[in-house]
Amino acid sequence: MARSSQSFLEQMVACANVVLPAWTGDDLAVLARPMALSLRDGQGEMVDLTLRATAQTDWESLSQVERARLSLAIASVALKTAQNS
Repeated sequence: MARSSQSFLEQMVACANVVLPAWTGDDLAVLARPMALSLRDGQGEMVDLTLRATAQTDWESLSQVERARLSLAIASVALKTAQNS
């Protein structure tokens, strides 16, 4: 579970790492950084682009990178929703 004392980027990585335990936090952070910066600027463009660009298919059909990006995008939406509640 992500702690609120963590940065938004760290929370995204922690959430995604639960479903992608083979990925290192550093590797996930590389993919998460553009999304977190986009959200920090209040635009969220990277998250929207990631969600639209990911094929609507079975999880197993996605590449490892697509899984990571999708997991991070979902984590960012969930975290933003929780912050605004």
